[in-house]
Amino acid sequence: NQKYGKTEDRTQQQWEAYAKSEYTNNFALNILTSGECVQEERTTTACLERAKALLERFTIIIDQACLNEGIMEVAALLDKPIPESVRGHKPKSAKSTPRERIPYDDVYESLIERNAMDIALYE
Repeated sequence: NQKYGKTEDRTQQQWEAYAKSEYTNNFALNILTSGECVQEERTTTACLERAKALLERFTIIIDQACLNEGIMEVAALLDKPIPESVRGHKPKSAKSTPRERIPYDDVYESLIERNAMDIALYE
């Protein structure tokens, strides 16, 4: 998110602000539950289980490492046009892992802790 500066140029303060943003608060869990039950550290395991149950109904999984290709395949499968936002675009995150991008251990650990339920969705 450019609001916090370019990933490679972020200061520790910018990383800390990003780590506390809406983008890093169990984002997938929030999307899957329509934002109804993600409540920071008060998010319940019932919320996680509800999202997991929904995920079990999905039959398509797209890996971020090949996100654009996956979106194009899903578009073809659904007989929909390929979104312009993915045509020829390679996600910046494909260049390195989150651990490699975040140079501050405390920020990285706080993100892991804050997003524990999102991480649990895929375990």
